[in-house]
Amino acid sequence: MIRAFLALTPPPETAQTLAELAERIGEGRPVPAANMHLTLAFLGDRRPAELEELALDLDGRALPAFDLRIEGLGAFGPPARPRSVHALARPDPALRRLRAAARSAAAAIGAPLAQERFVPHLTLARFSASRPAGPGLARFLAQSAGLRLPPFRVAAFSLMRSTLSAAGARYDEMARFALSPPAHGGEALGEDEG
Repeated sequence: MIRAFLALTPPPETAQTLAELAERIGEGRPVPAANMHLTLAFLGDRRPAELEELALDLDGRALPAFDLRIEGLGAFGPPARPRSVHALARPDPALRRLRAAARSAAAAIGAPLAQERFVPHLTLARFSASRPAGPGLARFLAQSAGLRLPPFRVAAFSLMRSTLSAAGARYDEMARFALSPPAHGGEALGEDEG
């Protein structure tokens, strides 16, 4: 069995910026640049044949490339004991279509996703009983609340393998799916919508 998920990864410079931001929290377990990603669908433990079927399905879909903007911060879990803190991705119709395709492909291999609200994000740090959040997190959230990074083009997404260990998770790309250039030419990178 392979623990797998579908995700998009930011370019190296964005991942590095986010990892440096995570280090500034000073608490919990920061996510390294190499592990920065936005999860589209967590598939759980799947057989290799199921993942091959999923890859064939996704490879045959024509989905448009788009620009992704990272704006703002959030946390999951109760305010007094959050499980994680993350950078938020601005909602986008193309991102929602990509998430819907991931859900559809997951359901086709018998891995339907829970009907939960999709909060597009990139995790910066995780907290646990042994490494809980403290007052440094509140300071970090107050100081960095206006986070806004330059947009980047999402031209592909990936099927990833997750290997857990005492040292943390390691992610390996198993397959990559290219997105098509938008039919209308797309907006220029860096162009501000206002």
